[in-house]
Amino acid sequence: MVDFYAEWCRPCRNIAPEVEELAGSFDNVCFYRVDVDKSSELASKYGVSKVPHFIFFKEKEVVSEVVGATRNKLTKAILEHTGQK
Repeated sequence: MVDFYAEWCRPCRNIAPEVEELAGSFDNVCFYRVDVDKSSELASKYGVSKVPHFIFFKEKEVVSEVVGATRNKLTKAILEHTGQK
């Protein structure tokens, strides 16, 4: 999962501890963070225009995206793509 965020984004700062907690709960998922201001080309490549924006990859392919900062949506997407319930 890639977390596209910005330092100035309050919702990004608010969800960050939740994402860290999720990362500790799912050892079969790789969590990465990309600052859109420092990596604008990467953000543009994946069509990121709003933050926070989470993109889920499986075998180098985008399989899902979550825009916005809700733990429930993130957890649901993680469970869906890991086959866990």
